Amino acid sequence: MKKFLRKVNRGLVLGGVLIIGTTIYIIADLKNFEKEKPAVEQRVTEYTQAVAKFNITPEKYREYNITIGTEDSQKISADWQAILDEYWIDKKAPTDDIFYYYDDKSNLEENVSFYIEDKQRGYVTDISIDLTDCKIKKDGPNAAVMNCIANIYYVGLENSGIFTPGGYNSHYTYFDNESPIEPKLMQTTFSEEITFFLEKKADGWKITKSETYGHMDVNVSKVQESDSESNSEN
Repeated sequence: MKKFLRKVNRGLVLGGVLIIGTTIYIIADLKNFEKEKPAVEQRVTEYTQAVAKFNITPEKYREYNITIGTEDSQKISADWQAILDEYWIDKKAPTDDIFYYYDDKSNLEENVSFYIEDKQRGYVTDISIDLTDCKIKKDGPNAAVMNCIANIYYVGLENSGIFTPGGYNSHYTYFDNESPIEPKLMQTTFSEEITFFLEKKADGWKITKSETYGHMDVNVSKVQESDSESNSEN
């Protein structure tokens, strides 16, 4: 009996040590992750600004119904690929984990062809994308989830398509039911809730996928001539 009790006591002690050790590890791991949060947010913010800059149409293509040649199409694709290679890694989500507005690196690589097609009938002269209400949490070993609101403003021909941090948006907004044959210069604002999934690699945090929850607070209006001239000068 005493031998049995000694074994039980030894088991309880070992179990207690294991629980204490695990608790200490979890607390230390969470503390270490707190130090990583600024790096996660900075990474996503840098990606957002790179996307915004990419959307600005070069002066020579700021015409309606213009043809973008093969060489320039390849350059646009290469520029977009460079952004994705910098901030994303290839990682497919499990089939049962795919959200309706889900994007991964391969999806974004494919979407650049739609972007180039839309650029031939629309263009963007100005854009800003700001992230607000960002919340970051741990998502397993060397993994994080960042949820935020992207507030987007841009000026462009009403047929313009743009990349947002959450993926590609092909906008066909015709003011007062006007024909798309004569598109107008419009200013558009909207917000979208985005969740980014990231993993920490040797060269820093990388995005593995994003989920977007639709557009909010959409506002579209014509740009006055004075505003258009001001944007052109900028």
